[in-house]
Amino acid sequence: NDTAHHLALSRDGRRALSGYNDVVRLWDLDAGADVLASTTSTRFAKVLAVRFDAGDQPQALIAAPSEGEGGAKGCAVTL
Repeated sequence: NDTAHHLALSRDGRRALSGYNDVVRLWDLDAGADVLASTTSTRFAKVLAVRFDAGDQPQALIAAPSEGEGGAKGCAVTL
């Protein structure tokens, strides 16, 4: 019953990667269950995109607020 704003399928079609708000989930489609879910250190993080790279490894682009001076700046990381 989850909603996904971002979705990617692996090349072999056996895994999926979904992103919603601040959570990324890796799904095993054969088993019909998620096998890994991310946990973020801040509720202000936002998943921007998910994909499988050329080596079929899952990646997610996440924006998170920086902890430096000013506090309004953000950064993006690839997992």
